[in-house]
Amino acid sequence: MITANFENKGNYGIISVEGEVNILNNNEFKSIFNEAFTANQYKIIVNFAKTTYIDSSAISVIISARNTIVSKNGLITFCCLPVTIEKVFGIIGFKGVVNFFKTPEEAVTFIESKN
Repeated sequence: MITANFENKGNYGIISVEGEVNILNNNEFKSIFNEAFTANQYKIIVNFAKTTYIDSSAISVIISARNTIVSKNGLITFCCLPVTIEKVFGIIGFKGVVNFFKTPEEAVTFIESKN
């Protein structure tokens, strides 16, 4: 089960993800990015603090969202990654294209410095 929500902060948005993100709830994960895009928000922090698992379908959603964000000259950052998820992102090469932060505050500071 997944709980995901989007909070528009004006200059940026925060997507918080709780639980497992997998093929069974992938549409909900995708819809939260679409909610951000509908709000014309392309500077996004994804908070993984309460995420317990992601599968390849979730990674596909993130790649697609990142491509949309980049096409709009936006920015996507990740924060609060559990060690297992951070390792997966490292293996697939996300560390080269997405900024990782330990805390939401660090991510906010980074995003706001890019305005």
